[in-house]
Amino acid sequence: MWTCIGLDPGGTTGWCVLRIHEIAMTSPQYRILENMAGWAVGQINGSINHQIDKLVDLVEAWPEAEVVCEDFLLRQLRGGRELLDPVRITAPLAWWLERGGRRAWDVEEGEDWKPRELHLQQPALAMTTITDERLKAFGVLHFTNRQPHARDAMRHALTFARRRKSGMVME
Repeated sequence: MWTCIGLDPGGTTGWCVLRIHEIAMTSPQYRILENMAGWAVGQINGSINHQIDKLVDLVEAWPEAEVVCEDFLLRQLRGGRELLDPVRITAPLAWWLERGGRRAWDVEEGEDWKPRELHLQQPALAMTTITDERLKAFGVLHFTNRQPHARDAMRHALTFARRRKSGMVME
């Protein structure tokens, strides 16, 4: 199975876990959506630290999953601490993944560990690639209607899966 975790960080963080049969990720004869073995979506509320802890738990539960996250670009000239919540969530998660899911003090010199990457994806890319109409056609929109951040996380996961399959994302 190929597994992807999609994230939409912010004041409320959306998450999505997709599990797709590997053949659909390697063969043009098989479609991604017809070969989804499972998926789950949700949202995390609470303090930044609480959200980071929950995301670490989620990513730790899927050690082979690729992780994709909405990138943050400042496009508004408004103030407030919550404007930077996506950065405050993404930065420590990326730091943790780069250390293979270990804290700096847990890594001993010479120890073998595999870093993981936090792939960043532009919001507009996911919004135009996986529209609400497409989610409805896939039969999954109704599962995320009351959770807009979970829906955006699903968009990122599906967009990333398409990009990975087409070779637009390098390993």
